[in-house]
Amino acid sequence: MKHRIFKFVAALGLMLSGSAVVHAQLSNSLFFDKYNYRSRLVNPANTYYGKFHIGVVPLIPTMGVEIGASDLVFKDIFQNVTVNGKKETLLFCDRNNSGGIDKFLDAVKGDQQAFGGIRIDLLDFGFALKEGYLSFNLSARADAYANIPEKVFTFAFDGMDENERYDLGLKNLSARSTGWAEFSVGYSRPFGEKLSLGANVKYLGGLANVKSKLKNVKAYADNDQWRIDGDYSVYSSVPNLIIEENEEGRVDDIKYDDDKGLKLKPSFGLGMDLGANYQLLDNLKLSASIVDLGFITWRKRDVKIIESAAAYTFEGVRYDFTNEEFEDLPEFENVYELSSKKRYTSSIAPKLYLGGEYSLWEDRLGLGLVSKTTFYNRNPKEEFFASANFRPFKRFSTTLTYSMFDGKWTNVGLGLNFVLGVVNFYAAVDNISLKYAKVDDYIIPSNTNFFRFNFGLGLTFKGKEKKEKPIKTKIEKVFVDTDNDGVTDTLDFCAETPEGVEVDEHGCPLDADKDGVADYLDKCPETPAGAPVDSLGCPLDSDGDGVFDYLDQCPQTLDGVAVDEHGCPLDDDKDGVPDYKDRCPNTPENVSVDENGCPIDTDKDGVPDYLDKCPETYGTVNGCPEIKQEVKQIFKKALNGIQFESGKSTILRSSYPILDQVVKVMLENKDYKLIISGHTDSSGNPDKNMILSKERADAVKQYLIVHGVQGHRLSADGYGATKPVADNKTAKGRALNRRVELEAEY
Repeated sequence: MKHRIFKFVAALGLMLSGSAVVHAQLSNSLFFDKYNYRSRLVNPANTYYGKFHIGVVPLIPTMGVEIGASDLVFKDIFQNVTVNGKKETLLFCDRNNSGGIDKFLDAVKGDQQAFGGIRIDLLDFGFALKEGYLSFNLSARADAYANIPEKVFTFAFDGMDENERYDLGLKNLSARSTGWAEFSVGYSRPFGEKLSLGANVKYLGGLANVKSKLKNVKAYADNDQWRIDGDYSVYSSVPNLIIEENEEGRVDDIKYDDDKGLKLKPSFGLGMDLGANYQLLDNLKLSASIVDLGFITWRKRDVKIIESAAAYTFEGVRYDFTNEEFEDLPEFENVYELSSKKRYTSSIAPKLYLGGEYSLWEDRLGLGLVSKTTFYNRNPKEEFFASANFRPFKRFSTTLTYSMFDGKWTNVGLGLNFVLGVVNFYAAVDNISLKYAKVDDYIIPSNTNFFRFNFGLGLTFKGKEKKEKPIKTKIEKVFVDTDNDGVTDTLDFCAETPEGVEVDEHGCPLDADKDGVADYLDKCPETPAGAPVDSLGCPLDSDGDGVFDYLDQCPQTLDGVAVDEHGCPLDDDKDGVPDYKDRCPNTPENVSVDENGCPIDTDKDGVPDYLDKCPETYGTVNGCPEIKQEVKQIFKKALNGIQFESGKSTILRSSYPILDQVVKVMLENKDYKLIISGHTDSSGNPDKNMILSKERADAVKQYLIVHGVQGHRLSADGYGATKPVADNKTAKGRALNRRVELEAEY
């Protein structure tokens, strides 16, 4: 049985794989390096201290690369063993490595995540404004992520016991990959002495995407066969990908057209980064940011979606050790069908940073702690790191980090940033392994599970600090107040104020509500701030509906139309058509309506769509055509015509003619859906009867699928002896109760 397993895992990969939720490629050491202009990419609130910067892309691209897994490290895969008295490094599954697979499986704790990614900055520049810093970035990015259930590894390398039915536990299997171009505009600035804020707004141009989607998927194996059932789909938007269908409308072949030139037309997406820094104490700064919030909508041009069309069963794969090849390979025809859906949306994984730094030695040395959480669908991953940040001067800074990833402390990281003249060079490595091993002629880090590397070259210009010159003022010794308001003319901004009017320190009439109309002229002295007013200081009501403009959300309402407290025409049934236009004013909530406010009836059969079970077909029974009489006769004949082997779910050959008639009916009537119900008499164990009735209903469903009926049009269930149609006390009654009922509906 174990020899069949490797190909089964490959089959799962073909049916349910893809790649990647997005993973960050930026080094942890950037978070506290305020003299590195790239730090704004992990915290947009970091305002670069210089006057101008530009990345020197033609010489050395600014880029980041990473690859890794959640639990497994290199020493779990390449193991040190002794063979014939000689120490060697072998793969865990090498036949000369006794016990290697057991050690490997001991290291697999829970579901495993594998990830990788690259980021290349194609254009990067920014400059200081009067307040804050404005930056621009154009980059190419690609990321991959896969979550593989623990049971897949156990099954693949350890097999199962004889007579055991093994559940592969594919509920959490997922994989996605994305490639995209990203253009961002960023701005950061301080607000007072303690707070600084920043944001990057991004346009995302999707280039390629593949992702898997599983729902209620079950995969299990026993000594007789392996079976995969449920709803599983693969979404893709890959240029030049071709999916061919057979005569039955099922996926027959998937290939890539090499003859066509690669023409990239990006799909549309938007994204955003947000960040904040707050100086809580003189030596303690708190920081928070969330980056890579965004989505991409993949256009119908390249979208291909294949969906499961039937349960897939095969009897196993055997491995011939003599010829070193697999035998009895499975075939996947009639398993998939091409979806009619022409677009879908995928997200990129946001990352949340929360941290703080305590500064020493006039801010030249800092000790920091940061929590970074990356959200992969429903599987957030936590990375926590401590850092020592050394900034002796602006031309040189370095950061040393020690990280905890996925619940365990791993290795150190190092980042360097230095400036020679106007040339700025940056390089960083996260997770530097302190132990290494030799495999063949290669040296590998033996005690690390992921690797992240960043480097870049840029030009930076510091600028000069502006020093304010003291302003010399001449004090007038003579006090002159022409309008007698108590404010000398040299300080009076309103030198002709009427006598007796109260004024402020600038000599202008008081305006308590700040509406631009002085209090002594204001007929509405308590107008809310910012509300437009007329010459008397009262709020405007341009459309005369009784709601002031500053409160009116519909400022151009027609004369005489009743409005609500927001100044908008009343719409009692909340269908989006105001009452004065609504011909059907009592439409139920959330029902789609036409321009007159009446429920939509697509097929014009008098039954509105929200009540119509067949909204696109004219019909008289709940909006559907009546089931044909000859179809009812066939299903009635099938009631007693479908026979099984005694006590089993194996269909007797004598039942094939009536089942073929049912197949013909379903193929000729594409709108029919079929409910298959299995029933038994009351003889025997009720629990076994329930199981037998379900298996017989499933057997009928599988027969119809194999003969061309689409699986999503069929539902099957078993009811045991719970729904008798005759008396179980008589042989005739029990015979009538042992039945499979077929019921058609739309």
